[in-house]
Amino acid sequence: MKLRLLALCLVSIMSLGILASCGAEEVESTEDTAAVETEAETETETETEPETEAPKKRDKHQYIDMYLEEGDRTPISLLTAGSSVGARIVVAEGFLEEAEIACPSWNDNVGSLTMKVFKWNTDYDTTIAGEPVFSQTYVDYADNEILYAEFFTEESRGLEAGEYLWWLGDGVDANNSGVGLWSYKCPTEMEGLVELYHNGQVTTTSGWHGSLTIVIPAE
Repeated sequence: MKLRLLALCLVSIMSLGILASCGAEEVESTEDTAAVETEAETETETETEPETEAPKKRDKHQYIDMYLEEGDRTPISLLTAGSSVGARIVVAEGFLEEAEIACPSWNDNVGSLTMKVFKWNTDYDTTIAGEPVFSQTYVDYADNEILYAEFFTEESRGLEAGEYLWWLGDGVDANNSGVGLWSYKCPTEMEGLVELYHNGQVTTTSGWHGSLTIVIPAE
């Protein structure tokens, strides 16, 4: 009888130990699961946080139009020796980047013109007597072609801020028909434009159908 009671007591004690062990494992399992879920939520919140980027700054461009598109467009021949047109401009900041001008060739696509840019020096005559900072000749260009000039290089965005004379002349035509540019009305006020010239003299009546581009790089 005592042995039976002792056996029953041992069985009860073992049962209680097993139950306690299972309870402890359940608690640990629950704690581990909660920890994993908390880590996952933290990672999700970190991954979904939006990244704020500073807005990108863009270059600014200023266009100096050498004409007003009013009235009739008139062809101006630059074939006569010494004939030319010009524009005195100021680049207040940034760089003089490009130039473009509309040029007729009197229907035969034959002839040439030269475009130059000078650093302004005292007056017109002194300026053109110096060396140009840019020179390009356009040979046998198509009738009414837009002649482009690019002043930028791999080392520079263009001609640095300052005062310049843009110039077009030295017309040559084997057929003697004509080379030149189109003319509109002279602009009365244009930012960056000081004066226009025709054959070395200031003109207030004719404007040259073209423009100059200034780039102001983003800081």
